[in-house]
Amino acid sequence: MRSDNLLKIINLLKIKKELIEQHTKGIYSGPYKSHNYKLKFPITIDPFHVRLMAHVIGDGSLEKHYCRWYQKSDMGGKNIIKLIKVLSKRETTKSKKDSYSIPTILLDIVCKSLDLKRDEVKTAELIKKVLKLPREYRLQFLAGFIVDEGSIQKSAIKITNTDKTLLKELRNFIISLGYPCSEIKQYRDNIGEKRLIKNNLARVNYNIQDIFLYADSMLKLKKDLESMTSKYGSLVGLWHKQKILEEQSSKVDLNKLKKRRESKDIFIPLIKKRIKKNPPSVKEFSKEHNLEHSRIYKVFHRLKDRKEIKRISVGIFAHNNYN
Repeated sequence: MRSDNLLKIINLLKIKKELIEQHTKGIYSGPYKSHNYKLKFPITIDPFHVRLMAHVIGDGSLEKHYCRWYQKSDMGGKNIIKLIKVLSKRETTKSKKDSYSIPTILLDIVCKSLDLKRDEVKTAELIKKVLKLPREYRLQFLAGFIVDEGSIQKSAIKITNTDKTLLKELRNFIISLGYPCSEIKQYRDNIGEKRLIKNNLARVNYNIQDIFLYADSMLKLKKDLESMTSKYGSLVGLWHKQKILEEQSSKVDLNKLKKRRESKDIFIPLIKKRIKKNPPSVKEFSKEHNLEHSRIYKVFHRLKDRKEIKRISVGIFAHNNYN
């Protein structure tokens, strides 16, 4: 019997839904209603449900009757199998094309709870809905997104996607968790390139956009995930990227980071303003502002390497149009 018809009968007979749930042995789902899911009633979503949705929006492929997650990492595959088993009490297996089947009933449960349409799952609408959930749910969504679309570097976590609208919502989402991050940056013009997509060579017709979580955000994320791991287990971590997060976090030098930000926010604007008047020497500029010579010398050279200024003599720099 269809669930909506059953609900009508329950309401007409004035039977409590909790009583029906106690006697429900399972839910049949799938294109041919062949899979029986022994779900625990009443069904409410938890951080694991939201984590799964992040993987669907990341490396997932959503069709009318099925959903698949693509991942080459064996460790990532083992974790998605565990996650699906926790949520549905059924095991999924790896296919020949490095993909894993995700029960669509799990998507339907989350869509129903968030008042979301199935075709909105892989859009910015999902992020808007998750933004209203408690912090643990949001943290798991971000963790899942990083596993699929992120790369962990020495002093930042880079999240990449082709959908700029989605990244705009994700940036607001990241800020809501208290993690400082960059503006959206276009990596480069990718249109016309040939790339390997899901094991097939295809011509790219989109541009890649990036968001960077800064080093202090990376440290805070690591701490937050450790706190969740102590409560829920390793399934809430970054899976095959967790070890990379730990290694790169150990290399973060907050004092060096502070100096770099000062250079960007304070010293560089001062240099550019001063250089418009007449070409200063590094020594002269250091004395004017009572700054360490060697440190400012590095800032001048960084600007020169980026071709924002030029060197006209030893220790003397000018703007690019200076003759």
